[in-house]
Amino acid sequence: MSERTQPDADAADRLDAYLARRGWRVAEVESERVVARPLPLGGDFAAFWRIGGARVAKLGLRGGFFDPFGGPCAADALANALLLAAQRDFSGPALHDAFEAHARQLWRRRAGRRELNAPFAAASPEARGAMLARIAALDPGPLVRFLADRPALADRRRVQRALRG
Repeated sequence: MSERTQPDADAADRLDAYLARRGWRVAEVESERVVARPLPLGGDFAAFWRIGGARVAKLGLRGGFFDPFGGPCAADALANALLLAAQRDFSGPALHDAFEAHARQLWRRRAGRRELNAPFAAASPEARGAMLARIAALDPGPLVRFLADRPALADRRRVQRALRG
C-alpha cells in the first residue's frame, strides 16, 4: 500500500500552478474527492476469500475483483454479470463456488501485474513519476497486452526493465 492513504493537501495547488503556467483557465470546481485504491502485492488468496463469512459469495473489491493497477474494473463486473446469468443454482454456496473460482483464476492470471506493484510501493512519490514516464515511453503493444492480462514473457521483462530504469 502507499505510505500515504490520506489525501494530498498540496495536489490542488500543484494542479492550479500547472494550469496557470500554460495559461489555461478552469471553470469552478464544485467538489473534489480523493480515493485510495488497493495496491495488491500478493498474499493468501484463500484466506482473503474467507474474510467476511464462510461460503458467502463476494463481488467487487471484497471478492478480489479489481485491477491490480487501477482498482475497480468494469470488465470484471461485466464478466461477473455474465457468470451470474449463466448460473442454474442461485443458492449461496453455489454462487460462492462460482465467484470464488472466477476470482481465483483472475488472481493467478494477474500475478505478474501484482508483482510490478512492489517497485511502486517501495519508491518515493518522485521516483514513481519517473517510473510511469519510462513505462509510458514503451511501445504500446506490450502495454496493451499487459493491461489485457495477456502479457508475453518478453512484455513482462520490458516493463520490469522500464521500472528499474
